[in-house]
Amino acid sequence: MTQSLNAWLLTLNPTTQIAVADSQMTEYLLNTPVAHIPLTPDHCHHVTFWRNQIIPLISIPETDSTSTANTTANTIPNTAPATLPGVQIVHYLKHPSNPEPQFIALQLHTPPQRITLENNQITPPEPEQQTTWPNGLISSFKYQNKPISIVDFGALKYVA
Repeated sequence: MTQSLNAWLLTLNPTTQIAVADSQMTEYLLNTPVAHIPLTPDHCHHVTFWRNQIIPLISIPETDSTSTANTTANTIPNTAPATLPGVQIVHYLKHPSNPEPQFIALQLHTPPQRITLENNQITPPEPEQQTTWPNGLISSFKYQNKPISIVDFGALKYVA
């Protein structure tokens, strides 16, 4: 008998989707204000405000299919304040000995989609998946013939 597990498919931009465990999803926010933080990496140069907390916001640019460089067309402009149509708050534990949850926000291109995966769908990550989510990439699966990374934000050290 095959076990199944619930996960959420997150579309970060038109070419990048990831999945997170059902237990990491916290809240999907609409029309979310963000503030620019100067001198920070392109993928994390904004914060959002959620339940009286400042939450770092990850924005993954769409990868240009003709080169290995990222385009900046889908990142948030460096002006503040800005409002994003959809932001997903996820929570994670940085270390099992510290039960205090941590939060991160992800800019989404479309609303999150709940999916059910069977154990036999889980595969090792493909080499190109291992560059964006080093240390946080748990495994992978195919969805509509595309490899989808399953990311654990608690294990993530940085985003490339």
